[in-house]
Amino acid sequence: MIGDDEPRDLVAVAQALASSMDGLAEQVGTLNAQVEAQESYGRRNRRMIWWLVVSLLFDVVLTAVIATVAVQANRASDQAAQVKSQQVSTCLASNEARANNKKLWDYVLAATPTKPRTEEQNEQVRDFRAFVDKTFAPRDCSKI
Repeated sequence: MIGDDEPRDLVAVAQALASSMDGLAEQVGTLNAQVEAQESYGRRNRRMIWWLVVSLLFDVVLTAVIATVAVQANRASDQAAQVKSQQVSTCLASNEARANNKKLWDYVLAATPTKPRTEEQNEQVRDFRAFVDKTFAPRDCSKI
């Protein structure tokens, strides 16, 4: 009787072993799916990290460019202020020179002639005086 039970036990053991192997195969399949999911997750994370690095490098370059442009704009503004100051000074100096020239011509034109002037000569003097007044009129330095 012992001999009769052995084949049944071996069949049961074989079925149990086959069932265990099927369960193990399912677990290996599940583990493979989890490994593939982890690999996909890792690839996605590495891609995101690279894009983050590229973005940060772009940010650093953009910051450097903006800083350079800001420095150049500041220099240009300073130079423009200096040029304006020089132009105003030049304008004021020119007005002084015009006033001196006008005084000189006024002195010359005010001199009494040795002979009396004719009406035509008086008209020429008036026209010339108007020309001198127009030519040596001061400029408005506030519009610079």
